Amino acid sequence: MLNIHILTTGANVDKGIQKIIRFYPVQKYILVTEENPPEEVRSSIKNVINICNSTLDIDVELIRYKNGNLNDLMLKLIDIRKRYPDANLYFNVTFGRKDFAIMTFMGALWLDGTGYYLPKEFNEPLEFPTPKMPMSTLSKNKLYQKILKILSENPGTKINQSVLRQRISKNPNNNKTLSPQVLSQSVGVLEEASLVIKEVNGRETLISITLSGRIAHSMLP
Repeated sequence: MLNIHILTTGANVDKGIQKIIRFYPVQKYILVTEENPPEEVRSSIKNVINICNSTLDIDVELIRYKNGNLNDLMLKLIDIRKRYPDANLYFNVTFGRKDFAIMTFMGALWLDGTGYYLPKEFNEPLEFPTPKMPMSTLSKNKLYQKILKILSENPGTKINQSVLRQRISKNPNNNKTLSPQVLSQSVGVLEEASLVIKEVNGRETLISITLSGRIAHSMLP
C-alpha cells in the first residue's frame, strides 16, 4: 500500500525527512506550504526536493495554499485523499506555524490519517491518538470492552491471543464459550480502529493495547 507523508513546512523541514524514514515506510512526501512562504522556508523545501531526488529516491510533491487561508488549506488536504483514496496518509505537524499545524492535524482526523510530531527530546515520533471507533459502538459490545479491560491492566505487555481467550472464557455478549474465531474477529475490528496492536510471531499471535485503546477504555462507564 502507498504510504504518503504530508509535511507542514518550516525553516527546518529538510532536517526531518531523514528521521522520518527511520520509523515509517515512505513512498511519497507531500510538502504543504503557503503560496508566498519566507525565504528560509523556500530554501528548506528546495533542500527536501534535492535530497529526495538525489539520495532517498522518494517522490516529492509541493502543494501551495493561499496565504493565511485555512479553509483553502483544508480543501487542498481533502484533495489529497480524493487523489489517493486507498493510501496510508501520515500527517507530520512538526514544522511551521501553530495555526498551520493544528489545521493540518484536523485534516488527519477528517481524512482517516495518522498525525504525528517529531519532538527533539524523544527518540521516536509522538503519534497523536485519534478516535476511529464511535464510543457508542464500543459501549454496546461487551466483548470489545473485556478485551480492552484485560489489556489495559497490563499496558505495554503483549498477551498471547490464546491466553487472552482463556482469561475471557465466555463471550460476555451471549454468555457462550468464546471461540478462537470470534475472538480473532473482534481483535481484528479493534486493530482496525487502532485500539490494539496484533503481532504474529510464528504460531503465536500477540496482542497489546495502544494509547488510543487505553483512552477509549477509560471513557467507558
